[in-house]
Amino acid sequence: MATAHEGKPPADIFQEVFDEISPLIGKRKNFTNVTNNFFAKKLITKIEINQIESEKNLNDDERGQRIADLLVEKLDDENEDSAQCLLKICDVFESKKVNNEPLRRLGANMREQLSSPSKEQKPAKSMWQKLDSTKESDAGYNATQNSKQKDKESGDEETDGPAEGGYHLLKYCKAKHLKECGALIILAIIIVLAGVAINHLNMGKENATTDAIPASTEQPHYSSTPDGAEQLDAKDVDKILKVLDKVLFGATKWNDLGLRLGLYQPRLNVFADSGGNAYRHLRKTIEAWLDGEDNARSRTWQTLIDAVEGTGNRAAAEKIPQKLKELYNITV
Repeated sequence: MATAHEGKPPADIFQEVFDEISPLIGKRKNFTNVTNNFFAKKLITKIEINQIESEKNLNDDERGQRIADLLVEKLDDENEDSAQCLLKICDVFESKKVNNEPLRRLGANMREQLSSPSKEQKPAKSMWQKLDSTKESDAGYNATQNSKQKDKESGDEETDGPAEGGYHLLKYCKAKHLKECGALIILAIIIVLAGVAINHLNMGKENATTDAIPASTEQPHYSSTPDGAEQLDAKDVDKILKVLDKVLFGATKWNDLGLRLGLYQPRLNVFADSGGNAYRHLRKTIEAWLDGEDNARSRTWQTLIDAVEGTGNRAAAEKIPQKLKELYNITV
C-alpha cells in the first residue's frame, strides 16, 4: 500500500482538486451517500455532519466546502496516517454506493498520484567510485609514459610538437615553454589579487554610502524580527489568511479562533448571520481582531499562533513560524 513519502504529499494532492470536489460532494443527491461513507470509515463524525446540515441557506459549493475543510485537517503532512486517510477518501469516491462518475475519476486520479514514485535524482559517485576513477586515470597515464619510454628507446619519439592527449600536452608545455607558462601563472595571480583589492574597495564605498543614509529613511513593513512581536494592522489581513491557508487551518473553526483572539460571541454571531461561507467569516474575524475590537489587545504573530493552537489544531500552529520565514522572512 502507498505511503506518503512515495509520491506527492497527501495534503497537496487533495488541495489540487479541492475546488472540483466541493460542489460535487455538496450536491444534495451526493451529500448523504458521501457523508455516510465518510462516517463509516471514521473520517468525520455524526456531530460534524449534523452541524453542517443544521446551517441554513447553504448552496452546494458551501455545503461541500464544509466537508472538504474537515478532510483537509486530517491530511496533515506530519501525520503518518495521512496517506491512509487519503486512500480512504479515494475508496469512498470510487465506491459503488456513491456511484458518481466525476467523483470516481477524482478518486482514481488521487490514488494514482499518491502511489506514483517521485522522480529520483541521479546518484552521485561514491568516494570509492571516485578513487576507482582516479586509479584508472593514473593507469592510463603510466601506460602512456611506458609507451613514450619505449618509443624513445626505439628512436620513434615525436619531437616536433605536443603529442595527442592532456598529459602529453602538459609535458610538452613544461619542456618547451616553461618560462612562458611561468609568466602566465604569475600574471593570473596578479589579476586575481587586483580583483580582490577592487572588490574590497567597492565594498568600502557601499558601506560608506549606507552609513550616510539618514536614520529617518522608511524601512519596509516586514523585516526579520527576533520574536515576531511586531504589531499587525489592517493591511496584514491577506498575509494572515495566506499563512493560515498554507498551514491547512480549517476555515470552519473561525468562531473558535475569534474567541481566542479576544472577540466576543455577539460580534461573531453577527458575522454568522450576515451570510456567506466560512472563508468570508474567517476574513471578518481577522479584520475585527486587527481593528482591536472587543478584548483584542495583542495583535502579533505569536498571538495568532497561540490562538490557532488553542482551537486544537496544534499541527497548523507549529507550521506557522516556518511559513512566515519562507513567505515574508519573519522569525517568530
